[in-house]
Amino acid sequence: MIHPSYSELSEVINGNDEDGEKIISSRYSICVANAKRARQLIKGATPLVEVKCNKPLSIAVEEIYQGKVQVLSADALAQRLAEQEAEAAAAATAAEAEAVEVTDEETAEETNEQTVEEATEVQETTSEDENTEA
Repeated sequence: MIHPSYSELSEVINGNDEDGEKIISSRYSICVANAKRARQLIKGATPLVEVKCNKPLSIAVEEIYQGKVQVLSADALAQRLAEQEAEAAAAATAAEAEAVEVTDEETAEETNEQTVEEATEVQETTSEDENTEA
């Protein structure tokens, strides 16, 4: 028998689910999950386990069996993607707010510099007027 078997992989993948809902319900789903991970390895992803054989599919099967790669149902994947998008949007909003604060501080500094320059000009004008009258 080839180890790990489909039933062992199915137990590993579905064993972490508290709701009793199966993530993988068929051998076909296990094959698809292994094939996707094998394609990632072929494209250059770093293997997460050490295996005697260096074939991408063998590495993918062992990664899933050891729990190094998590297989998600379509609903769980959609939820995770939505959470990541929400986090990215929140980070963008925070960065934008920080940029506005910096701009407000720069504007305040520029206004203070202009006020100081205007006050200096008024003093110079007043001094010139006094010198002219004298």
